[in-house]
Amino acid sequence: MNKKVISGVVFFYFLCHRKFAIQLKSSTLYNQAVAKIDQVEISNHQQEISATKMNGKDKGDIVHLTADYRKNELDTIDYSKGEQVFYSHNKVDEKKT
Repeated sequence: MNKKVISGVVFFYFLCHRKFAIQLKSSTLYNQAVAKIDQVEISNHQQEISATKMNGKDKGDIVHLTADYRKNELDTIDYSKGEQVFYSHNKVDEKKT
């Protein structure tokens, strides 16, 4: 392979790796509460979420959150394990992207 192609692939991999590393560690920079989802269960049009707090004085504690869920609606956000979310008053506000 050409040296430029190999260099480009290595550089691209490095950038992607850095992006994910920064995203995982950036939660401490936010004033708003951030949690990483550990488990999601759906019942009665609600997502019941168990998550770990990622910032604040009680970082590492488990928090139980809820989010609306309608299987057939376009505006419903389906949350998954490993995603990070902003929350307040035990309700999910939005995904952290």
